[in-house]
Amino acid sequence: MRYKGNTVYGTFGDQYNNLYDKRMMRSVCVAGQILLTDFIERIEPYCTLFNLNTDGVFFVCESDDDLAEIIEAQKEWEQRTRLILELEEYVRVVQKDVNNYIIVPEGGLYTEEGKPRWKAKGAYVKQLSEIDYDLPIVNFAVTNYFLKNKPVEETINECTKLHDFQRVVKMTNAYDYAKKNCKFEAVKVLNEVTGKMNRKVMLVDEGYLLQDKTFRVFASLREDDGGLFKQKKGENPAKFSNTSEKCFIDNESMEGKSVPDYLDRQFYIDLAQKRVNHFLGVSNRKKKLNK
Repeated sequence: MRYKGNTVYGTFGDQYNNLYDKRMMRSVCVAGQILLTDFIERIEPYCTLFNLNTDGVFFVCESDDDLAEIIEAQKEWEQRTRLILELEEYVRVVQKDVNNYIIVPEGGLYTEEGKPRWKAKGAYVKQLSEIDYDLPIVNFAVTNYFLKNKPVEETINECTKLHDFQRVVKMTNAYDYAKKNCKFEAVKVLNEVTGKMNRKVMLVDEGYLLQDKTFRVFASLREDDGGLFKQKKGENPAKFSNTSEKCFIDNESMEGKSVPDYLDRQFYIDLAQKRVNHFLGVSNRKKKLNK
């Protein structure tokens, strides 16, 4: 079960909103934490708490009698604080951390109109809109794994819509150039202090400059497709995060475009599996082979 507070808190941190106020945002956060801590102390004897945030409390309740005690505590708290809490009931919670989870109510996953009844929070699993449609296939694969027990490779291999594979990256003012197909090579150089040969990655091909600032990137199997990089003057290029070593760019309309044969689906499968492992508490580090 979950208690959730009603607030316009999110608008205080939005610089484009008329209610933008960083100081008020911090004040609301601290006040909310204190008030919820007071509420938590009253319900803790009757439940098991497992997720505490600034605007909500998740808990497991074992009996109707315990739930009745919690509801009484809620009424007393609301009367004293003049705040209102909403009680929501869920039968399943899949949680990575306090800000990344999926919550599932009793009954079907979808309404008769096909809308999701489950809720998700966090970059790994949230339901994306056209404004933040970034690596959507990975989100689909992770949520399908936990909600439908569907392997991530099935979700990714079944998808034929190119738009669902896009990774949108933007070059900020902290960087001067965007480059494509830079190449690096590992070489051994002498450390004059220790006298030992150390491995160092050197830039061996500058690639070519790109004029755009925003890119719609897709993992590629083609040998000629190199990586996408951002660069500051006087420094080595740095690869954009969550992009493949080989990728292609398509900044044109995605409407009606199907997945080409050279899309590297395995890149998305590996990324989705890593995120699933984060939820499961499984390490993604590769084990070293014993010599």
